[in-house]
Amino acid sequence: MTPESALVWLQNHPLFTRLSQDVQDAIAHRLDVMTLTPNQWVTPLNSPPPGLVLLINGELESQTSLGFGQTEILFPGTVLFWAEWLLKQPITAPITTLTDTELWLIPNEKLTELINDYPELSQALSSQLATAITNLSHQLSLEQERQQALRPYLVPQAKRGIIGKSRYAIQLRQQIKTASQSHENVLIFGEPGLEKDNIAALIHFGSPQRRQPLINVACNKLQLSGAELFGRAGGKPGLLAWVGTGTVILN
Repeated sequence: MTPESALVWLQNHPLFTRLSQDVQDAIAHRLDVMTLTPNQWVTPLNSPPPGLVLLINGELESQTSLGFGQTEILFPGTVLFWAEWLLKQPITAPITTLTDTELWLIPNEKLTELINDYPELSQALSSQLATAITNLSHQLSLEQERQQALRPYLVPQAKRGIIGKSRYAIQLRQQIKTASQSHENVLIFGEPGLEKDNIAALIHFGSPQRRQPLINVACNKLQLSGAELFGRAGGKPGLLAWVGTGTVILN
């Protein structure tokens, strides 16, 4: 990264393009480069932000605070920790790397210097914060509606694991492990009373989607139209839309 290449990047970013070239050039000369490998935290939880962090290459995963352990994938162009920096708050949402990642950092001391020298940078960040608050309010409203829709069907955890050393128990544990690493649909069959829904829960909570909701739907109670699952035209979304990347047990 050179100041020249950084300047080109800043001039094409929605947050920085509104700034004067003097400010863009000042930022470009104050950037530090960070490189991280997969499965690393960008910064420790409950710590103050290190400054303004720009995602240049790679992908990150951010744990949101809206409920059901939702996660968000962050792509190049994302600006991290600007809201925490403005509000002087610690970082509360864990952000981890999914791939090899390149970040550009404006450290706290240099960012404070930039804010003092160029008030328009503070105005741009404040405007971004106001937009983010509006968007967050909308997201919270949607999340409350989502939680209300899913609550009657939620499975909070598996009842129990598969115990025993028999050939059947060993094979079943291996099948559960295999199924939990796949995105394919799974058919679980057997006699009544074999806790097939518990096996489904073990698959879900052993999968990468374990932080997403798991719901159990009794098919004999569904309307013939399937409106609970698929929603109604022009109306509220159905369970399949609300569950997102979670798991549905069709019992």
